[in-house]
Amino acid sequence: MELGKGFMYVGNQVRITLDNNTHYYIDLVFYNKILRSYILIDLKIDDMKPEYASQMNMYINYYNKEVKGGASVRRIVYSWWEPNMV
Repeated sequence: MELGKGFMYVGNQVRITLDNNTHYYIDLVFYNKILRSYILIDLKIDDMKPEYASQMNMYINYYNKEVKGGASVRRIVYSWWEPNMV
C-alpha cells in the first residue's frame, strides 16, 4: 500500500483506553506531516455495517480529545470481503 508523501507510520493495533477502562484497537495509524493529520484505518473482512462507522467515530473522538495536539484526524474504513474465506 502506498499512501504518498509525508506519511509516517505510527503503529498497528494501536490500543486506546476509554474512561470505563475498555480497550479498543485501531488497525493502522499514520501521521501525515504535510497535512498535520492523523489517519486512522480500520480494516474489516465483511460488508460495511452501521456499527463500523460508530466505532470509527469513537476512535476519532478519542484522538481529537486525547492525542491530536493541534493536528486534525481523518478516517478510512476499509471493508474487504472474499467469498472463499472460511
